[in-house]
Order: sequence, then structure tokens, then C-alpha cells
Amino acid sequence: MQHVHLPKLADYRFIEWNQGTHEVTKGPKFDEIRPLLELLDDREDELPADWL
Repeated sequence: MQHVHLPKLADYRFIEWNQGTHEVTKGPKFDEIRPLLELLDDREDELPADWL
């Protein structure tokens, strides 16, 4: 399996991704995208199924 999104999120420092252990944790800039993630989560039933 090849990850496409995890490397990009790691590059922006939204997450920290350990490829060896397959562990993902919040990165130093995670709080910058937290409001967007919470909005998506709150409105999940209003979004197209293939968005989530």
C-alpha cells in the first residue's frame, strides 16, 4: 500500500508519521486545521459519502 495523503500532511507538519511503525500523531501545526476537521465531523451527514 502506498500512502498519498500522509506524506503531504507530514510535510505541512499537521501530523507526524512514523513509516516504520505506521504510527500517526498530531504534529506541531495540527491546531491550525483542527477547526476544519471539527466542522467536517459535525457536518458529516451533510457531505457526500466519498468526501470522508
